[in-house]
Amino acid sequence: MTEYASPTCVICSQFSETIFPELHRDYIKTGKAMLTVINLPFNAIDLKACVLVSHSPNPQKFNTFVYQHQKEWLFSKDPLKQLGVLLEKQGMSHKQIKKALKNREIEDRIIKQRLIEEQKQNIQAIPLIIIGQKRIVGLMPWDKLKLVIEEALQHIKRGNPLETFGQNDENKKDTRTTSAPKKRDRA
Repeated sequence: MTEYASPTCVICSQFSETIFPELHRDYIKTGKAMLTVINLPFNAIDLKACVLVSHSPNPQKFNTFVYQHQKEWLFSKDPLKQLGVLLEKQGMSHKQIKKALKNREIEDRIIKQRLIEEQKQNIQAIPLIIIGQKRIVGLMPWDKLKLVIEEALQHIKRGNPLETFGQNDENKKDTRTTSAPKKRDRA
């Protein structure tokens, strides 16, 4: 499954705080499922947070940390400075942080990836979780998401490829779960 998210998206942070631990415990840690998180920066703070994560010693761990500790840095007086302080406590050096924040090449690559993913997946709002062809927009309660994952696993057990899961879902429209911020509202 793939999650499209943005570091400054509050609903994305809620997913990381409330749903991800359950998902990790029940499916990722057991090897039943994998989660790929693709960051889609929609503003300058998002972009810098994505750059810092990509320069970190362990991008997957640091990405989870950024989302799970969003309240501690995003709403501070200087979000990037506070994020840097938190990342230093996680093992990133001040020198690594300064170097990362000056790396325009990585910024360009991240922006290019965002544009490609938005177009390829027709992303209209985040967070967006895609399992096969099933699209879930917003924060779906864990018990409901777990049912979707179980349906996908049953689909695979019947000999079907994951890529075909959800292909008959009402013209593949997004399943809205909460008032997820629309892309145009995130400028």
